[in-house]
Amino acid sequence: MSRKWERMVSRNTKIANKRREKSGKKPISADDGTKFMGRSWMLPIVFVMIDVFYAVTFVSSANSSIYWVTIASYLLLALLFWWRRPYLKIGRKELTLRKWSANKSVSAEEINKITLQKGFVIVELKAKRRRWVFSHLLQLYNTDKMAEKLQEFARVNAVTIERED
Repeated sequence: MSRKWERMVSRNTKIANKRREKSGKKPISADDGTKFMGRSWMLPIVFVMIDVFYAVTFVSSANSSIYWVTIASYLLLALLFWWRRPYLKIGRKELTLRKWSANKSVSAEEINKITLQKGFVIVELKAKRRRWVFSHLLQLYNTDKMAEKLQEFARVNAVTIERED
């Protein structure tokens, strides 16, 4: 399909989904790619540790209500980072990433190379020599399945791929 045709299909799908949403129907599912969900677990643990530290250390000065607000805030922050899961979405011609706040997308032309290691996937970008690192240990991504899909993505879009074992 040409790019013009793809844009037209995308635009018409968005319009149709808005109409279907107003009438209470399910949206048309466009096959946008495969999404690999991770889990941020290190920062929530740090927030819980800080929370326990405040609870144990300043228990004698618990007269203030700001003390309890601080403890509750750290717990809420830990829960927020636990449920806001990072992901990598592999589309036909682009990769989309969400780590902390906003989604970041790069097209296949902006990718320098993809390196596959046991437990790690590294996507090197051409702009400013940046790298996206996906880890099974730190972010709980399924790196084996991710590697398979990225190999297919690299083959279709002519992106350099390295395999290190």
